[in-house]
Amino acid sequence: QVLSPDPMNNNFKFEEVEKDVFKNNTLHTTGEYDENHTYGGLTCAQSLAAADKTVSAGLNCHSFQSNFIVRINADLPVTYHVKRLFDGRSFASRFVECKQEGNVTFAALVAYQKPEAHSIEHQSPMPDVPPPQECEQFDSS
Repeated sequence: QVLSPDPMNNNFKFEEVEKDVFKNNTLHTTGEYDENHTYGGLTCAQSLAAADKTVSAGLNCHSFQSNFIVRINADLPVTYHVKRLFDGRSFASRFVECKQEGNVTFAALVAYQKPEAHSIEHQSPMPDVPPPQECEQFDSS
């Protein structure tokens, strides 16, 4: 595995161990915790990236559900085992198990959907607001 000088890119370089099984050794994060601490958001992002490698282009993640089972040791490699639950023309589903030394440490269910031209919008458009420097000052004391 060739590492990039950009540590962020290293987070998403996977070795394909076998079909739908991906390995990543980049788990160390800086912070106030001990050296072998792994940030949960990185585990989620790597699980999603592994699942993305198994779906057709044009499908976007629209649902991500996950559970942290046990603490992940940043000193050990992680394998992401992706199970293909469903593959359709407009939808796909994946189940990802994050494993260390054969034990499941994290699990995620990821659903994908092809973008639709006439889909329902669940968010209001962002209102027109002035930039922060033009807003009234507020003192909470």
